[in-house]
Amino acid sequence: MQTLETYFSEIEDKRRSEGKRYAQAKLLTAIVIAIMGGAKSFRDIDRFLSNNIDDLKQYLAWERDATPSHEKIRTFIGSLDFEQVNHAFCLWVNERIRLQEGDWVALDGKAMRSTLQDVHTPFQNFASMVSAFTHERNLVIDQQSYAQNKEQHEHGIVMQIIERLENKGLILTLDALHCQKKSGKNR
Repeated sequence: MQTLETYFSEIEDKRRSEGKRYAQAKLLTAIVIAIMGGAKSFRDIDRFLSNNIDDLKQYLAWERDATPSHEKIRTFIGSLDFEQVNHAFCLWVNERIRLQEGDWVALDGKAMRSTLQDVHTPFQNFASMVSAFTHERNLVIDQQSYAQNKEQHEHGIVMQIIERLENKGLILTLDALHCQKKSGKNR
């Protein structure tokens, strides 16, 4: 099994060489650990990392004696490609979670709050996300974001996630939106 840091090391680092004080994969792994540890804001992440610097050095081979400020963390997170991070994280989760035949998985799409684009035009658009959630483990095993427009829609994203679930004999629960002939084909 690969570490989360190994999966994150596959993500393209778009920062300039002058802006690479911290290795991207290590910093991203530390941020995920902080969030799993209860951090809900950039300041919380900053505090968590500062309070656990010795553990970061021991377990992540953290190379510096300091951690980035909350402003640097915000800038760093804002510069990441969400789809690449999401893909790497889902691969890591799925390496650890073994779905079995008969497991229940709920698929549902939600518009994300505070993501409205083109506010003053008739083409308003929310960023949205479809998640696959296991009932037995209370865990999201796959997710994908999309912008609600003619090219992308919830049904198409759900079909992509179902393809990735690889016909493992799962019991899927979905909204009525997905009750279409081509959706129910045996895969």
